[in-house]
Amino acid sequence: KNANRKDPIMAKDLPINMAQLSSALNELHESWRSQTWAGLPTVVGNCLSTLGYTPAWAQQQRGVVSRFINALHTLAEDVECIGLNMQERGVEPAYHHRKHMAQVVTSMTALLLARRNNNTLNNQQICQELSLVVCALGHDVLHDGQRNKSRREAEIRSASYVTSMMKVAGLGTYWRTRVATIIELTDPVDSINNHAVHANNRDLEDLMVCCVLTNEADILASTLPGLGAGLTEELAAEWDHYYPKESQGLRSKSGRIFFLKQLALFSSTASHRLGLPVIRHQQLVALGAA
Repeated sequence: KNANRKDPIMAKDLPINMAQLSSALNELHESWRSQTWAGLPTVVGNCLSTLGYTPAWAQQQRGVVSRFINALHTLAEDVECIGLNMQERGVEPAYHHRKHMAQVVTSMTALLLARRNNNTLNNQQICQELSLVVCALGHDVLHDGQRNKSRREAEIRSASYVTSMMKVAGLGTYWRTRVATIIELTDPVDSINNHAVHANNRDLEDLMVCCVLTNEADILASTLPGLGAGLTEELAAEWDHYYPKESQGLRSKSGRIFFLKQLALFSSTASHRLGLPVIRHQQLVALGAA
């Protein structure tokens, strides 16, 4: 009965702070720019180890935990291959690319560590965490660089790809449905409502807690003052061809203020422990928009 668990993950042994996260996100950004990109399989493997899900630990697992680990490695390889193929054809988006997915996975890793309490994780909690890493990794797969023409258009496409892969990996309807819902609710239009109905004192069994963590991971890197300008320029470059007027708006002071006020929302316990609301507020003060 206990085949799924050996060497229990102890949250108290795995600290995280904002300086570590910021450094990791900056390293990803610079490696992408300098063409020393390690690849999503390496990034995902490192993040899993940071969470305590090391290769040695993974080899001891059975059942759904093992299937999740295998699915994550397969998805990382697939998304990297898709991105490489798009790059070779000159169509990989300037922002919604492999580096963005790596930064979201890294941000999710930090949020998961920050929200843990000093207890041992059981199998269900481990699977909840792994499902959120899946969401972070796959939430923008197949993104074509264009905004949605209909509600959740890109998100539904990504969710369909990810859940098809999960089915092949042997993950059941419960997990596939959860992941699909969370990915579909990463549509920015849904983010405000996700935060409005989110309750901090619930665990990862609560779907809206998972949605909020995924929303936060999605925009976390862009919220940081050291990365915000560079990531905004990437998104503006992505929009230049399709939406030239809006792309210039992104580059403006008012565009940054709009992002910080309307999209850079942080309501989870994890984001508060990392100090993200303070980082956001400090920038608004500096912009004269607090």
